[in-house]
This record gives sequence, structure tokens and C-alpha cells, in this order.
Amino acid sequence: VLKFKLNKWVWLGIIVAFSGGTIIALSASGEPAIVEGGNATYGVTLALLSALGASIYLISGRKLRADIPFLPYVWLVYLGGAVTTSFITLFNRTPIIGYDPRGYFWVIMLAILAQIITHGSLNYILGYLSATTVSVASQSVPILSAIWAFLIFSEIPTVAQIIGSVVIIVGVTIVIRGQNRPKKKPR
Repeated sequence: VLKFKLNKWVWLGIIVAFSGGTIIALSASGEPAIVEGGNATYGVTLALLSALGASIYLISGRKLRADIPFLPYVWLVYLGGAVTTSFITLFNRTPIIGYDPRGYFWVIMLAILAQIITHGSLNYILGYLSATTVSVASQSVPILSAIWAFLIFSEIPTVAQIIGSVVIIVGVTIVIRGQNRPKKKPR
């Protein structure tokens, strides 16, 4: 879409990181992937739509961040997310009041940690790195999740999850080292 060619090292890194993610996904639990009464087609369709949406978001974000400074860009992104979420909440008639105060606390923490800090960081680095690099580097999220799960909940990752994490790190490293540098500096 952006006429950006990926070299052989980036392709290799993508394949390696994807393989690590697959190892983690297949070892995530002892539960079967398809449960009785479940709708696997619906789940796969949602996953594909999510991947497509994320790809479009990162590609358009990379293009826009080259021309728009970080703060105006991130305000537009967050405003779009807030409007979309509000519309869905109203459309589904989901109440937003009357819940346990702890639930509101965790929603606020999610907004601060996951959205403002993490998502904001991704939007910031889109101005400096390619969408491919940002996308592959974001595959490190399962690794960070496993570290937090260990620290907070004392969850011990399985051997397969550790192997998958190492494979992801190797893949991300290959992509970052093999990536071409952007020609235009962002504002």
C-alpha cells in the first residue's frame, strides 16, 4: 500500500516472530481450541477482521504520523475511539453506571496503562519506524503479559510459552536489525 519493500531479513523476522506467537497460542491452555456449542467460524472471522483493522490502522498511522505531530494525531485517534465506543454502548443499551467501584478503578487503570501509555507509545513510534517494525515489535505483548502474570499472580509460564517467547524475541530482533531506516523525519 505504501510501496515499501521488505527485504529478506524482515520477511524472515516476521515468519520467526509469527512462529513464536503460534507456539504460545497453541500452548496457552489445556482446554480444546474448539468447544462444543462454540462457533469457530465466528471466532476466526473476528480474528481476521481484527488483524485487518490493526493492519489498516498501523499503515494509515504510519502515513499520517509522517505529516501530523504526535499530540494532534493521538487526540484524533482517542477521540475516534471514544466516539466509536460510545456509539456501540448506546446502540447495545449497555449501562455505564451501577457497577462495583473496583470495576471503575480497573477501567481507569486500563485506560491509563493500556491506552494512554502503551497505545500512545505505539502511535509515537509510528512517526519514526515503519508500520511493519511496529507491528512485529508489538508481538512482544504476550511476553510482557507473561512477565506481569508471573510478578502479579505468580503464574509460571509453560516450557512451550518460554520457547515461544524466545522465538518472538529472535524474530523481532531480526526485523529491527533488517529494517530500512525511514527517509523523512516526523514532527
